[in-house]
Amino acid sequence: PFKDFKDIISQRVLAHPDKVAFRFTENKEDKTVTYKQHQENINALGTAIVHAGFKNEHIAMVGENCYEWILTQITVLGSDNAYVPVDKELPLVDLLNVIKHSDASLVFCTGVFARCLAENRDKLPNVKKFVCYRPKDEIPEGFIDAKDFMEEGRKLLESGDKTFVDATIDAEEMTILLFTSGTTSKSKAVMLSQKNICKNLEGMFSMLYIDPNDVFFSVLPLHHTYECTCGFLGQIYRGTTV
Repeated sequence: PFKDFKDIISQRVLAHPDKVAFRFTENKEDKTVTYKQHQENINALGTAIVHAGFKNEHIAMVGENCYEWILTQITVLGSDNAYVPVDKELPLVDLLNVIKHSDASLVFCTGVFARCLAENRDKLPNVKKFVCYRPKDEIPEGFIDAKDFMEEGRKLLESGDKTFVDATIDAEEMTILLFTSGTTSKSKAVMLSQKNICKNLEGMFSMLYIDPNDVFFSVLPLHHTYECTCGFLGQIYRGTTV
């Protein structure tokens, strides 16, 4: 049993802190992140988000499948904010509309999308900050380097700031604002709570056994609830490697 996703991470770290949670390739180099490292990254990013004044806000993420996507979602799920996963395949006008319509005040992005967002900032008046996962020398003017953002969070943690770490989560509150693919009509916003997703996980694993020694290959887009639930949240819950 677990209360929320913060609780899931804590249980996994207690059970096997040095187990590899995520394995991926970046700049042609193989990299790994253990469950303990993942929790440290979550706490650093979450502390930076809270310290920047984001509470009860909507936080969007747009980018290709990557570790940073997973880190951002798990972190937002552990805060008092709602996560808005954006479909990276959307035409630019629709992508901007989703961010605007979701009332996102903080937007995380990967380098692939940084330039187009920078060129269209005037169309996103509600966004207070953009945080970018890409090399410092390529970050658009006015965007925050994610590494610097997280480093600020780490320093705050070291100085004793436990605002994010000690925050409690209301599992009944909306925690994800998901936009449908719009296959048959205009995209619609669906509100999900952590309880919704947790019940999906409990139901799935009441019928399907996943061994902690299993390794999963994540293929589908992470903004899909199916991949989100069955491709990495479920794997974290069971302590496997993605």
